[in-house]
This record gives sequence, C-alpha cells and structure tokens, in this order.
Amino acid sequence: AGLLATDAPIEAGADTLEYGEAGAILKATGNVNITSGTNRLKADRVTVKMDTREAWASGHVILTQGSNVWSGERLYCNLKTGLVRSDGKSQVAAEPFHGFVSGGFSKQGDTVTGKDAKLTTCNLPYPNWHYHLEAAQATLVKDQSVTVKHVFFHLAGIPLFYFPYWHRSMEGDGMGLVPGYSSSMGAYLLTSLSYGMTDTLRGTTHLDYRTRRGLALGQDLDWAAPNRQW
Repeated sequence: AGLLATDAPIEAGADTLEYGEAGAILKATGNVNITSGTNRLKADRVTVKMDTREAWASGHVILTQGSNVWSGERLYCNLKTGLVRSDGKSQVAAEPFHGFVSGGFSKQGDTVTGKDAKLTTCNLPYPNWHYHLEAAQATLVKDQSVTVKHVFFHLAGIPLFYFPYWHRSMEGDGMGLVPGYSSSMGAYLLTSLSYGMTDTLRGTTHLDYRTRRGLALGQDLDWAAPNRQW
C-alpha cells in the first residue's frame, strides 16, 4: 500500500534549529534528520511549514518512504500526504525499479513519474547493469503497471530496441521484457505481449532473440474450463 496521510509527530535533529512565526516555520541547518511516520528526511538544509507539513530540502538530500528512496540536491515533500517532487537530477529506488532521473520526478499516492529516466531491476551497481531502460518518461503505479514513452532497451550497455510506447500490467496484460544470459543461449531478450480475447480465452505472442540461436516466434492460447481453471 502507498504512504497514507498521517499526522504523526515531526521529530527534528540538526546542528541548528530555528523556529519562526510563533513556531509555524522550522528551519534546520547542518546534518538535518527529520522523521514523521514512515518519512525519513536527511539533508544539509530543510524548511518545514508546520501546519501543512510541507518540507523543502536542499544539499545531499535523502528521503525514505517505506521501500522507496530518493536522493539528490533539491526536493519538496509533504510529510502528511506523502507527495514528493523534484525538478533536478535524482537517484531513485521505487520497487521493483531503481536508477536515475535527470528531468525531475513526482510521486503522488502510488504513482511515481520520472522524466529522462534510466531504470533497471538489475542488482548490480551502475554502470555495470546487465540491462536497463532509458525513457523520455516513465510512470510506475505500485503493484499495477509500468508505462514508458520513447524508450530504448539496453542490454550490456548497448541499445537494442526502441519503442515509442510500452505498457506493462502487473496483473498479466501488456508487454513483457526478460533479458539475461546463459551458457547455452548466450545473451538473450525474451519479449511477450499478453492480451485478453474473451472472458475465457487469453493469448500471448512471443518474439525472442538469443545470440547463439537467433530469432524465435511463438504463440500461446490459454482457455478457462467451467471450473475457471486455466
């Protein structure tokens, strides 16, 4: 589930803490560490508007919300609603993806959108990723879907495919990309497009490429029996 609105107390630590406007504004400077609910915000400088719980952070910013982590030089977030925005370069980790966003990003509810993004699910550190996507815009809806626009798919740092638009549903429909390497197949990219045809019939079209075996094309048909088992 996404971060829910919260009125959890704000706890702040820093080299310098200043309160202005009768406690309505908190200004923290130097080794700032702010906690509120599941929000963990670290930075060189943070200003918090206490009534709305809006926070503006700059300098070595790291924001953690559950399993999601953002880091960069500037960031805005609302510690109550979980809204996050940044117009600068950022390093992001929004499961199941992690990578870099150059054109800014935003998070509202369970939806994360980034522009000029490099994303992967590879566990190796950058720049040693086995594969990654480089997209003009990427939108991730937690546990539901991934949508990217003007995307290049890279394998071992080499751009192999371009898609003007790619959508992947976490619930089964959409396009799938499975890159990898094995001693028998070499480097490979397995692509699939899944779609519903009727309430009881589904199809998946496969187009695969393996460096040691070439191209392969296949078609799956799945149908539901009266007991609803496929």
